[in-house]
Amino acid sequence: MKVRDYTFIAKSSTLSDKGFLKFEPSKEKEYISEFPSLKENDEFIIFNYGIEKKISEPPDFITEEELIDKMEAYNLGTNGTIPEHIHNLSLRGYIEVDQEKRRIIPTKLGIALIEALNKIGPDIIKPENRKKIEDFVKEIELKKKSYKEALDNAIKFYKNKFINCFYKTDELRKEFGKYFKLKNIYNEKNKLRKILEREEREKEKRVRKEKEKEEKEKIKKEREKIKKMKKEKEEKEKKEKEEMKKREITERIEWRLEKELI
Repeated sequence: MKVRDYTFIAKSSTLSDKGFLKFEPSKEKEYISEFPSLKENDEFIIFNYGIEKKISEPPDFITEEELIDKMEAYNLGTNGTIPEHIHNLSLRGYIEVDQEKRRIIPTKLGIALIEALNKIGPDIIKPENRKKIEDFVKEIELKKKSYKEALDNAIKFYKNKFINCFYKTDELRKEFGKYFKLKNIYNEKNKLRKILEREEREKEKRVRKEKEKEEKEKIKKEREKIKKMKKEKEEKEKKEKEEMKKREITERIEWRLEKELI
């Protein structure tokens, strides 16, 4: 409705199909907002008017169903693993699930973690990057990659991001400090650095061992091949000698027969 320079809008909604409301009629009012049917140039009486100020409210927490829809949209997990992911988030204290409306409510720990990671390593929390892990798994299923290749790619992909976060521990500590009282983690940081260095050394050692093993296997195969060829040659020579011997005996017999006949 237009009054001078102002446009007023009213909306109404009704139900064409009750769906699940057949079983919960008490909730019908939440989905119905009836308004008189009007058309252009209709006249009506205004009984009351006024100005109402409202402050926009933040959106409500998403429900478990909405979260599942978002995960499916990004191809994160499967029908079997998605509920497990949500359960693990709850188990680790990052979220709580409202049992009445099934809303996903982030805990103080969950908020602190996301805010901290968003500041020091935003790539690590992007769903597109998590999807890459699912793609690695898909490649195993399609036999485009072996399990080891996919695992190595996933570790390499996330390890670099983890190391990047590791060297920004002070910033991480600062962000968590907004929500928690933290202890000195200098010693823990050094321990973690030593663990990473040890893992790197073990990896190099493992790679060397694998190369040595491959080389030994190669030498072993070559030897077996030579041995096989030698054996085949000996058997061939033996067979030729036997054939030659048979021919000689046959020739002698034929010669004697001819002589006796003469």
